[in-house]
Amino acid sequence: MITKKLKAILSLRGLAFADYARKLGITRQSLNKKRKNNTYKISDIIEFAELTNAKLVLIDEETNEILIKFNKEDLNEEEK
Repeated sequence: MITKKLKAILSLRGLAFADYARKLGITRQSLNKKRKNNTYKISDIIEFAELTNAKLVLIDEETNEILIKFNKEDLNEEEK
């Protein structure tokens, strides 16, 4: 389900799954393994948000208040 949503957003942005692999600095085969095993890391999703010119946020369901925003600056060398 996650991959379908990611691919839909990529499509809306005129990008392909291969573009996402390049952004992560991995092969398409490695990304397909993440897809198959559903083993995306938060750093993968942050990179995805950057690639698609989007924001990754957690929003309170009751108030719609943004609780936290994630961006590339949140990544450190250990998480990459």
